[in-house]
Amino acid sequence: MKGDSPRLAALLRRRRIQYALIIILGLGALALYVLSLATSDRELFSRHYPILLLVNGALVLALLGLVGYQLWTLLGKLRARVFGAKLTLRLVVMLALMAVVPGILVYALSVQFLVKSIDSWFDVRVDRAMESSLRLGRSALDNMLKDLNAKADSMAFDLSEIPPADQVPALNQLRERIGAQEATL
Repeated sequence: MKGDSPRLAALLRRRRIQYALIIILGLGALALYVLSLATSDRELFSRHYPILLLVNGALVLALLGLVGYQLWTLLGKLRARVFGAKLTLRLVVMLALMAVVPGILVYALSVQFLVKSIDSWFDVRVDRAMESSLRLGRSALDNMLKDLNAKADSMAFDLSEIPPADQVPALNQLRERIGAQEATL
């Protein structure tokens, strides 16, 4: 009975870790599913963003706690010189490297993709649109100025045929006819 107690405790500890890992993975899958739904619906994403952030943060902390606990037990086994602890340490280091290096690459590529896609969302070629509208405004003003100059030339020609004493009343009539607000001699 006395020899079974440490085995039973280790088995229970292992079971608790397995259950914790299953719960963490389930919550992670649920958070990933909600996140994938939220990315297609901005309103849903904005409503549930704090919840998603808290759940993902809690999952990260839980996984870090689980990994920390496992490393702590491995360190205890190394200090106690348990058979196979060094091999376990080597395997942990190799698996960590195999997981971290591709993870860093995927993270870097994801960040680049996200930055470029966000830039493409907001890249509306504002400079070109501003230049085009400026050219359009300038051409409209130029056309209005040409039209006004043609009308002023016509008024000047009409006024040149009228005696100087009658030019002021004729100028007002010509101004009203062409729709100008002011005209002076």
